Order: sequence, then structure tokens, then C-alpha cells
Amino acid sequence: MKNKMNLFGILALGCVITLTSCSKDSALNMSSLESEAFEEEANFTLKQAGFDINEISPLVKTGEDCYFEGALEYVQGGDIKARVEFSKDGATVRRNGKLDTRIENTRRSKKNSSYSKVIIEPIVKSEDCNYIVSGVVKYYDDNSHWVATVNYGDGTCDEWATKEWNGGKKKFSMDKSKYSKGGK
Repeated sequence: MKNKMNLFGILALGCVITLTSCSKDSALNMSSLESEAFEEEANFTLKQAGFDINEISPLVKTGEDCYFEGALEYVQGGDIKARVEFSKDGATVRRNGKLDTRIENTRRSKKNSSYSKVIIEPIVKSEDCNYIVSGVVKYYDDNSHWVATVNYGDGTCDEWATKEWNGGKKKFSMDKSKYSKGGK
């Protein structure tokens, strides 16, 4: 009986050590792709989140990658805040009828990155929100194989993005404070 109690005590202590040595919320540790998605730079910034994205000219894709024809308008309160026109070379962003920026179809995410990316829909931030509010990006490995697609949302200011990969889909938070230090 005493041996059983000692064994039970050792098992209980082992469980306590195991549970306390894990980060408090290890399920929130970012994957390397989520970490990269988290750090994306905006293609353009609008004053406020809460805009509508309207397809004003049919979007035509090349295979499953990027659009090479069509246009989107970012509208808020009846006012056109930005217009994105897609071409075979990428996209142009116009605000107030003037060229604001160009977006290339493919570029390396960052120096030392494991991924290349294709921006399907521009990455948009707003001045009144701490998170990317819209955009769709496809990530590829060094062998040009698709790894995942990240969708940042519909223009609403919230912390959530969705990662979709072959066989799975999950929402993840873009709130830095929710991740443990060093989580990848």
C-alpha cells in the first residue's frame, strides 16, 4: 500500500511539473508562417476600418494565384477611399484618382524568410485599428509549393486572421499580447 502511495505521489508530482513547465497558453504559440503573416506590411492604409470592398470589374485569376484583370473599390459612407486595378504585372492602388502605390504579384516576404508570397488582395491597415483589416496572401516554400493562404478579413477591425492549408483551416489572433515570448 505504501509503494502505491509513493507511486501515486511521484505520478502526481510529474503531472504538476509537466503542466507548469508548459507556457500558460501553448496553443497560442505562433507557427513560423503565422509569425510572418503577423508582421506583414500594409500595401496601403485607410483612415478607418469598417469599409466595404466592391468588385467593380470582374476579377480574373491566373491559375490559382493572382488576379491579372479586374478592379476593387474600398468604400466607406458612400465615398470611394481607394481603387485597386489588377493587371498582369500586379496591381495599382489609386486614391483621389491619383496613383498611390504599385503592388508586385510576387516578392520575397522578408530577408531570411522561408516563404515567398503572392498578394491576392492588397494588405490594408487602418489608422484606427491595431491589426491588418483586410487582404489575402498566398505563401509558398522555397520549392514554389503552396504552403497556406492567409485571409486578414473584410475590413472590420478585429484581431482575427484565417490560415488555410491543404487539409485544414484555422483562425488565429493577430494580438501580440496573446502570444508567449519566443513562440514560433
